[in-house]
Amino acid sequence: MRRLSAAIGVLTLSPLLVSCGLAMRPVSIAPAGWESLDGAWRGEHWTHAYDRHGTIALRLTASTEEASGEVLMISDRSGWPYQRYAPESGVAPLEPFTELLTIRIVRAVDGQITGHLEPYWDPDRHCQAAATFLGSIDGDRIRGTFRSRCEDDSTRILNGRWTVQRHR
Repeated sequence: MRRLSAAIGVLTLSPLLVSCGLAMRPVSIAPAGWESLDGAWRGEHWTHAYDRHGTIALRLTASTEEASGEVLMISDRSGWPYQRYAPESGVAPLEPFTELLTIRIVRAVDGQITGHLEPYWDPDRHCQAAATFLGSIDGDRIRGTFRSRCEDDSTRILNGRWTVQRHR
């Protein structure tokens, strides 16, 4: 009888223990929420350092755990798109060409997104750079901040802002 009482006590407390454990974890956006990121987005990015600004066009596709896509970023200074950097060559590409960069949004909680832009050639700083970003979703608009860091020198960091609008 004691075993039965102990077993009932454990079973009674189990839902409470499980619910407490779940309440402590961050709650991610449901798959339907990730789908809200699907689509074509256009906007701009800017930093005060280097007096740098330009346009962004991106296409996002959502899965159940992340959204990813391709980005076309064009600097107003050069008029050429940012491009991937070929690290094995050791030098910047000689002739500009259009190349889409890869973007991944890895976390979306309560209307906030976090992600990264895979390495690209930064024409202003003459280095291979990688960027992380934060954003806030408001319907068909996302606004946020980014941090770009040269991979060969952790002191050359740019902080900036960005905004995009969904185009249907």
